[in-house]
Amino acid sequence: MDSDNKIVLNIGGQRFETNRTTLKKIPATRLSRLTEALANYDRLLNEYFFDRHPGVFSQILNYYRTGKLHYPNNVCGPLFEAELEFWGLDSNQVEPCCWKTYTKHRDTEETLETLERLCSEEEKTSKEDLAIMFGFDEDSRYHNNNLPWYLKIKPIIWQMFHEPNSSRASKTLTYVSVFFITISIITFCLSTVNDLCQSTLFCRSYNLKVTMMNEQNDFPSYINIAISSQQRVPNILDYVEYVCIIWFTLEFGIKCIVAPNKLKFFKSPVTWIDLIANLWFYIDIIYNYFLFSETFDTHPAWDLFGTIRIMRLFKLFNHYPGLKIIIASLKASAAVLRLLVFFIGVAVIIFASVIYYSEKLAAGNDGRNGMSSIVGNAHVNNVQQTNDNQFHSIVEAIWFAVASLTTVGFGDYCPKTPLGMVFGAMCTVTGVLMIDLPMPIIVGNFANYYNHLQAHSKFPKKLRRKVLSIEIHPREHKHPNHHHHHNQTIRQSVNSSATIALVTSRINQTATEIRKQSIAAHKDMRKLSKVHIMENEL
Repeated sequence: MDSDNKIVLNIGGQRFETNRTTLKKIPATRLSRLTEALANYDRLLNEYFFDRHPGVFSQILNYYRTGKLHYPNNVCGPLFEAELEFWGLDSNQVEPCCWKTYTKHRDTEETLETLERLCSEEEKTSKEDLAIMFGFDEDSRYHNNNLPWYLKIKPIIWQMFHEPNSSRASKTLTYVSVFFITISIITFCLSTVNDLCQSTLFCRSYNLKVTMMNEQNDFPSYINIAISSQQRVPNILDYVEYVCIIWFTLEFGIKCIVAPNKLKFFKSPVTWIDLIANLWFYIDIIYNYFLFSETFDTHPAWDLFGTIRIMRLFKLFNHYPGLKIIIASLKASAAVLRLLVFFIGVAVIIFASVIYYSEKLAAGNDGRNGMSSIVGNAHVNNVQQTNDNQFHSIVEAIWFAVASLTTVGFGDYCPKTPLGMVFGAMCTVTGVLMIDLPMPIIVGNFANYYNHLQAHSKFPKKLRRKVLSIEIHPREHKHPNHHHHHNQTIRQSVNSSATIALVTSRINQTATEIRKQSIAAHKDMRKLSKVHIMENEL
């Protein structure tokens, strides 16, 4: 091997030997521009030293040799990316066989980022962050501790309503809110029971005296006329609902008052659900008990709009972070769900049209009345059997296709002809395949988020270094001994850190000198061995 072409690379204490021509194969990289003028070059050892990962470098060196970049399984993805960036290589050059394993860490990072965002919402906000959130950091009264009482309690109340785990009072308030939401939903469901209905029927009977006449004589008679009316009468469910709505009104009003950003507060969908549900209740009271109290008869559409109260269940998402994992899993599976909905829509239209026309074809040309133009005794029975075609339009066939594709099956509409049954069976089998195939992806995303959430809950919190401020405020001059002790502690910690750094640097220098001396002694031994060999040959 030509000594001028040979090059030695010391990567993290592990020596690699290759040719300069090999490193020139990929230009514009760190290894292709190695010169002896670099600070990494050791003239004594005739090698280049880089304090990098030797395991990753072995794959990088093979990339220069073979032109194929493979991903080692024993390193983390971000570490591999950092090494490629240091050596000036493109991470997109990873081979297809290793691409799935290499990019797996990106999905993990996205999952951890999502969980970090969800978990950060559950963490208690510090006083400094609360001051910034409410704009107190620019108020001189906050720094002088002269804020009015109503401004001091606003962050505390806001934290109680929006951070359930911040204090014991917040947890109690959360339990109370969940209790009223549950009671309100139960009351809404029980109000539809006939025995507990809110309207009472009153019957009033009147006897009217009339005279019946004929040609012979006149005689009196009485006709009973019953007039019925409905009048709203409060019962126990109404009183329970009154208590719940009082709580919801107070809760909404307090949140609106203490909200640091009113615009952001009213942009929240949960805020609008709570507002509309409260307004609906008060409008319903005015409508039933003041405007139309004698003849209570609401339109079904008004009662349907009252189901907005059930939407209060979405408020539970703020109290239970586990429910947010389901939403995050569905968002991660959005592409698969869109594809599934698209294929189901196409299959519904196709099978609905085919089943409708197959039933109509088997029933005869006149599909509406089931009459057949074919004359024959053998065909009469078939006409009678196919006369009960249930699909009078493609819209009705769409309902059957949706129920079959989703493997639910309702039974109110079903094909009666053999041809329609064949297409119905195909529709059911297609639904099983279309729905079952993407389900593992959605379940896998949920399991991924759930497992990371469990690991995140057990992972110890990292200690964050706090910046120590040595600035002494004027109001702090009252305790000089405390500041003297505090500054002395800081000086001791700084001195100890400096001592440790100095000792560490000296140890590294000593280790480097010992390594150089050992290598020099090794070279001397090689020279002596060569001399002995030459003497023996002579």
